[in-house]
Amino acid sequence: MFNSSALFSIGPQVEEIFGSQKFVFIYIGTGVASGIASYLFLPNATAGASGAIFGLIGVLAVYGYRLGGSFGRALTRQMLI
Repeated sequence: MFNSSALFSIGPQVEEIFGSQKFVFIYIGTGVASGIASYLFLPNATAGASGAIFGLIGVLAVYGYRLGGSFGRALTRQMLI
């Protein structure tokens, strides 16, 4: 339920900023990367969808940081909280 709620609130922001194709690439890429990292560090557990959500959060945080200004700082702060 948490993953669906987070994707519903964060997904449109990422899609608006980066476009639909990059959104899908980012979501799948961070999901696969988190699954691989999770398997390497904890072979008995994996983080698929949760890792993809955290990847979207990380992308927005970095975007806000690079954007700068009051909006960028607010976006970064919101994503880190």
